[in-house]
Amino acid sequence: MYIVNVINSFVGKKGNIGARCGHIIDNLNKANIDNFSYSRGAVSAYVKNNINMSLSGHIPRLLNAYRIYLNSGYNHRKHDIYLFERFFFRNFVDSDNKHKVAHLWEFSPNIISFLKQKGYKIVLDIPIAPTATSFDIISRAGEDVGILPFRYNDKLERRCYEMSDHIISPSNFVTEELLQIGVKKSKISTIYFGTNTNPIKKKYSKKYSSEGIDYCFAGNINKRKGVNILLEAWNSDVFKNDRLHLCGRLYPEIKQLISNSRRGVILPGFVNTVEYFKKCDVYVFPSLLEGSSKSVYEAMSMSLPCIVTPNSGSIVQDEVDGFIVDVLDSEKLRSKMLSFKNNERLIKSMGLMAFENVRNYSWERYSNSVVSLYSRLIN
Repeated sequence: MYIVNVINSFVGKKGNIGARCGHIIDNLNKANIDNFSYSRGAVSAYVKNNINMSLSGHIPRLLNAYRIYLNSGYNHRKHDIYLFERFFFRNFVDSDNKHKVAHLWEFSPNIISFLKQKGYKIVLDIPIAPTATSFDIISRAGEDVGILPFRYNDKLERRCYEMSDHIISPSNFVTEELLQIGVKKSKISTIYFGTNTNPIKKKYSKKYSSEGIDYCFAGNINKRKGVNILLEAWNSDVFKNDRLHLCGRLYPEIKQLISNSRRGVILPGFVNTVEYFKKCDVYVFPSLLEGSSKSVYEAMSMSLPCIVTPNSGSIVQDEVDGFIVDVLDSEKLRSKMLSFKNNERLIKSMGLMAFENVRNYSWERYSNSVVSLYSRLIN
């Protein structure tokens, strides 16, 4: 069996899609399965059996920055994919192995068609809910929700779903969204992510009534992540003794809202979540659109109860290790945040359940599931 990973990301780099690919490559190498990767870049541990874009691999970051800060209507993905396709076709070297699988981490009908002609089975990796979901959210909630989908991307994705032999979905949420647009259930495998963090059972010694509760969020601080809804929920005197930690990149669309709700809001920027979560009590992630948020796994591994939306694609069990609230519902979000103030014992009881739940989700389990899928496709 020969596996080629075609990934428009940095293999092995923490915090992006390439980190997952790194875990799969580790598994393949451990099992002595022949593999190669074509990528935007790679950390040193994965440069062997890899061809990457070198310095030009950073161009997509510049395109994305232009979209964020200068022109929100710019579809950077169109040019990003084009650059990656040119790199791939220029550098591709085939294998003479008869049993070949290509794990494609990008929506490219051109690459899929090319590889299928060369006898590869195609596994398409879906990092986030389909673009069709974005249009559905806008139709229900209006255009001012911080999501700007493009019809071009939607058409591209649908072609790839149809052309691929199999699809890896990161959560039940994404799987349901794929089924809604007509993807066959038999074509989808739902494989949840894992966490690098060794789960830490927290010691609950804090006196919440006098010291307050530290709520936290980690990720891009923007509307798509539901941060504006979180700030609406936070804008109440009931939280006057508490703190809200917003960790990550602050987007321009949220800056003014932060100034209006400044009391108790802490902006540490980019943090080591493993260390930072140790001083927090409750994790809040009201995202509108995800695949399966890795930050929720990390929070649970630090024994934090979590408040999430169904669209977060998380493993949180409602009223067991946290709460699941509807997207864009600031009142319900505030109510669940207050549940921990009104019953402080929930912080410990749900936090310990989160700790027990996430122990079942390791990167080894994830990579084993993916490699098993490769074998099933070939056989």
